[in-house]
Amino acid sequence: FGNAGVRSAFKNFSEYLANRLKPRYMGLGSEINSYLKLYPGEAIDLLSLYNETVSVVKQVSPATRVTATFQYEELAGALDGIPEWNILADFVPNMDFVAISTYPSPLFGDPDSIPSDYYSQLSQRTSKPIVIAESGWPAGGDPSFNGSEDKQARFITKLEQLTDGSIKR
Repeated sequence: FGNAGVRSAFKNFSEYLANRLKPRYMGLGSEINSYLKLYPGEAIDLLSLYNETVSVVKQVSPATRVTATFQYEELAGALDGIPEWNILADFVPNMDFVAISTYPSPLFGDPDSIPSDYYSQLSQRTSKPIVIAESGWPAGGDPSFNGSEDKQARFITKLEQLTDGSIKR
């Protein structure tokens, strides 16, 4: 993200979309904390590109609400014990809302095992609106992901209980 050509293309395309479509919402990155976990040296360049692009988008489409998504289980440190709240703190000031993806099935054998305060860490770290941009529970596949159609259906109900209106889906 430090490459001048990449930066220019990213900002220009985002500006084009914002100007042409005037979207209600625009995401400028998906699971950015997952990317930065693999490439921590990119953090400064990614953050500055994000901030510059938000400015460009807002100039041509002021009503567009801008964000990027974070992978919640990694953000909270649930997968490896290393929370990434500092990444969230860096990006949040220039976000209109916080968006997450969440896939808790590897951590819990059953949706009913997810603690009622599972998402509370996030709401304690921002006053911005929180949106679940992507979530799910597998219907099958690798046994370590605890999938079944029944669990998948119960996860949908459980997710509603866990967010209790505080997080939008």
